[in-house]
Amino acid sequence: MKTSQTKFFYNNHEHKLLVPSNCPYCGQIAHSSYISNASLEFDQNSKYFIIALQSNCCDKIYIASYLFEYKTQQFTFLNFYPSQNPNPLPENIANISPRFVSMYSQALASERNNHFELAACGYRNSIEILIKDYAIKVLKENPEEVVKKSLFKAIEDYLPKDLLNTADVVRILGNDNTHYLRKYKDIDFPKLKNYLEIFIGQIDTQYKILNPPVSRL
Repeated sequence: MKTSQTKFFYNNHEHKLLVPSNCPYCGQIAHSSYISNASLEFDQNSKYFIIALQSNCCDKIYIASYLFEYKTQQFTFLNFYPSQNPNPLPENIANISPRFVSMYSQALASERNNHFELAACGYRNSIEILIKDYAIKVLKENPEEVVKKSLFKAIEDYLPKDLLNTADVVRILGNDNTHYLRKYKDIDFPKLKNYLEIFIGQIDTQYKILNPPVSRL
């Protein structure tokens, strides 16, 4: 697990706590801010700390635990909750669409609780948000025109041809889970999730192509 640092004040001293580099909810690279803590004596040499931290990507709060040693005055990271560490979303995706990250996180929570129909609908909604934010922020399309379009039309108008198929798989299977009679009930949920992950990677790649760090003079 990759870690970063955040500041924590205890006994009038500033300490640097190791925290997960990626949000345990959505997987996005995140900065964690201290919220509150509780502690109890572990033994005569140390104290057990439970600290609430907030990720700045989706604003959700998670719990991290530490062992504080009196002699060294150091905090040793133990674990965090929730303990799941999903594949991190590319940093560019969060820059393009923070709301996508939030919707994706909600769908991911449903998936983890085995609510696959809700998760499928949520993932379908999340790509609509991502595609429209991509059109507005990256392609500089008129926001008033973008927001009025259906997902079908947004995919057609704003994505290059090699991205159409992956986006359509998520759209079609996600829509199918909103209907009383499902047309594609034989296609399991992991198929949708797999194409969603491919699509997210394609959007990240497309963003990098359109925004190179250097260019020809």
